[in-house]
Amino acid sequence: MSRLARILVVDDEPLFRRSISDALSDRFEDVVVVSAANGADGLRVVESGRVDLLISDVRMPQMDGVELLAALGQAGHWCPVILVTAHGTRSLRLDALDRGAVEFFEKPVDLDELLASVDRILRHEAAGALQGISVAGMAQLVGLERKSCSLQVRSGPHRGTLFFADGQLVDAAFEGHRGEDAARAILDLQEATLTVAPPGAGDARTITTPLEHLLLAVAQRRDETGRGSSIFPAEGALDLADGEPSPEPAAHPIATETPTQKEKRMANVNQSLNAAMDMEGSIAAALVDWESGLTLGTAGGGEKFDIELAASGNTQVVNAKMGVMKSLGLEGPIEDILITLDGQYHLIRPLKKVSNLFLYLAIDKNKGNLGLARHKLKSIEEQLEI
Repeated sequence: MSRLARILVVDDEPLFRRSISDALSDRFEDVVVVSAANGADGLRVVESGRVDLLISDVRMPQMDGVELLAALGQAGHWCPVILVTAHGTRSLRLDALDRGAVEFFEKPVDLDELLASVDRILRHEAAGALQGISVAGMAQLVGLERKSCSLQVRSGPHRGTLFFADGQLVDAAFEGHRGEDAARAILDLQEATLTVAPPGAGDARTITTPLEHLLLAVAQRRDETGRGSSIFPAEGALDLADGEPSPEPAAHPIATETPTQKEKRMANVNQSLNAAMDMEGSIAAALVDWESGLTLGTAGGGEKFDIELAASGNTQVVNAKMGVMKSLGLEGPIEDILITLDGQYHLIRPLKKVSNLFLYLAIDKNKGNLGLARHKLKSIEEQLEI
């Protein structure tokens, strides 16, 4: 770097700010590190002078990390951003590619990995938009934080926008299409550049289906087709892999299902999770995509047990087990994976019907019966229709 780089660390935890600032100063001789306790203070720092890299927590008082990104975009202050969150998913962490301007780290942060990311971003003079990140992963983060904003998406020649109000996806625009079809096409993009902008671009609410249901439809389509592809009719449709008109693909059942069929499918998912919760000792249950880290449906949980966080975190368990089996040359499906804690059983059952999904169940050891839970979860899988 030919000049001193100015790095801004934004976090409401003083110890975290200090430890990150000290690590950056010790590692890099040609940087100046400044800090702020929340997004509002961080925005004022950016407005007062140049910032070459922003490291920000997601959840903070006054203005959180997502709001800070929106405010930066609205004010035209672009800089590379590293988000740090205690609520990360596998997709948010792994889909930030080396060439991208943005990385996601989960607390507690691995300092060596963070410093390596900082070095890479500064050396490559990264752009300010979010690059190389899963659209679905970022959309889920916005939903989790209940933010009102728009996500402007660019992937090759394609452009689209997702509109959120209080974390709910309310509208989408893509390639001349609006509503759910546009949202599914955008969510199916594997690599894209995202810009977080202020809300309010949508004229009216065109989407009533919950985000997690749309993600389930996209995941199902990708599993059966083997890759992302346009959901639009063959005439004039775009194949997102190369931008050329696609040759008359067969319509996927999810893309053509009626509202009644859609309601029936999602009702079956909810019914299956509720059936899991009917077992004695059940704490929480979820249906999860272990490849993307997306949670597609939940039941139970509460303040003492964050089922969203637990479900997305256990995607790493399944992913690691799949990797070990591949390395050892082991064949055959996994029946289930058991994690035994001091007072709980965590049971993971990969689905045979849809290879990238698994059922997840947390049980109180003192109230539940493990053998019965395994038998019941197998029965639920057999009756689950996706």
